[in-house]
Amino acid sequence: MKTRGYWLTSADRFLVEIAATLAARFKNGELKHGHVSVMISLLGKLGFSPRERGALNLPTRTI
Repeated sequence: MKTRGYWLTSADRFLVEIAATLAARFKNGELKHGHVSVMISLLGKLGFSPRERGALNLPTRTI
């Protein structure tokens, strides 16, 4: 069962791949400050921030 990103569809695949690549580089300490901002912005567009998730009118789920 999906617990995170359950609202994403195959149309989001490309953006998810970019976000995953940036997240991996972030964890390895390879991202510069500007790229971290890009990653945060992208995650928001995918609905991974409280504000954006609220705008998507998604049902709430707990972790």
